[in-house]
Order: sequence, then C-alpha cells, then structure tokens
Amino acid sequence: MLEACVFATVLCGFFGIILKENLLMKIISMDVMST
Repeated sequence: MLEACVFATVLCGFFGIILKENLLMKIISMDVMST
C-alpha cells in the first residue's frame, strides 16, 4: 500500500514536470511568434 502511494506520488510529480515544461514551451513559442 505504501509503495503504491509512493509510486503514485512520483508519477504525479513526473507528469507535473512534463506539463510545466510544455506550458513553458508554449509560452516561449507564443512570445517568439508575437515579437
């Protein structure tokens, strides 16, 4: 049970990092296109 919780937490953090990077890339590309 504890291992499952740890695994879920790591997975959520991993996806969070990917989503953050994607958002940053979108914002940067938007800035580049607008300028």
